Amino acid sequence: DVPAADPACVAIEALADRGVINGCDSSANPPLFCPNDPTLRHQMAALIVRAIPGWANETGQPAFSDNTDDAELMARVGTLQRHGVVRGYQDEVCQARGLTPPCYGPLDSVKNGQVLLFIARAMVLAGYWDLQPDDRTIFPDQNGEAGADPASDQQTLDHRMVVTYIHYVGAPPDVADIHAPFQRSGVTAGGWSDVSSRSWFARAFWPSIQNAFDHDNQP
Repeated sequence: DVPAADPACVAIEALADRGVINGCDSSANPPLFCPNDPTLRHQMAALIVRAIPGWANETGQPAFSDNTDDAELMARVGTLQRHGVVRGYQDEVCQARGLTPPCYGPLDSVKNGQVLLFIARAMVLAGYWDLQPDDRTIFPDQNGEAGADPASDQQTLDHRMVVTYIHYVGAPPDVADIHAPFQRSGVTAGGWSDVSSRSWFARAFWPSIQNAFDHDNQP
């Protein structure tokens, strides 16, 4: 269900060859990827962890109050939690959902901005990328407060992660101007907080894998 002319085709095939992506319906023949479906937060964890040597074989469930019954996907969330890639929602968000903090929202959709943030965090914390100095001209709508400590202010650290992604990979898919507020081109491509499709996640993730593992950047 991914035409050869689709810009995501190369990325999806490459990730599938590496065993990172399993598709959306294992019973279908030929298999389906469901490129337009949203990327869910526990799926995001699995895609990242399967790609990183040393993390892929880790076991253990995460310390969240809303774990699902999918032990394999939640183990991937647990890996990202232990390595500091994901932290879950703020306490007030969990409480508003009737959950005991910490909670993660494994079945929630991942947003475009979160895709870049989680990929960059994983690559930095796994030792493949160096966290870059902040550049407030890149996606200025995502900057931390002016004058904030770049080593401790969370919004500024998150912005540095996105700057790091761009340093190693370049502009995210469909983004024409990294020095303007984040916006994917196209009628429904969306902004920072819009849902990331499985197709777009693959397009954003594959060049990260190429940079980290195919160019002698082993830590």
